[in-house]
Amino acid sequence: MNIYRLIYVHLIEEYRNEEYFLGYYSSIEKVQSNILLYQSLPGFRENPCNFVIQNVSVEGEIIDKNVYEVQFYLHDDNFSIEYDCYIGVFNSEEHAIIALDDFKGFNQEHIIRCKCNKEYFINKIILDEPVLSEGFTIDYY
Repeated sequence: MNIYRLIYVHLIEEYRNEEYFLGYYSSIEKVQSNILLYQSLPGFRENPCNFVIQNVSVEGEIIDKNVYEVQFYLHDDNFSIEYDCYIGVFNSEEHAIIALDDFKGFNQEHIIRCKCNKEYFINKIILDEPVLSEGFTIDYY
């Protein structure tokens, strides 16, 4: 089954940006209606064109509108070095765990040996529900 991942890219400085994950949606029409909702909120409305839509394939049937996103996050102690890796989205927590275990196995001799902090996430997300209900403020650091 194909679903859609919605992201907003907040461009801050020449070499910096922040991404806001805004949910998974079952149709492009639902994505478009949620973009309209987000464009009315603070932060989003200042740059209403910075939305990114990704077509994502999920194997198997999605049960109870739940999907499980797997991510890997690498950073140093003061977060001056960061790397965020999207591993995939799955129809069950069991499949997400298998994908995360595969990722760790494939990379144990490489990036996982890095001395930085490593975090792994399996996030349960409800399909067709917006993730943020408020906008954001523009803070420059």
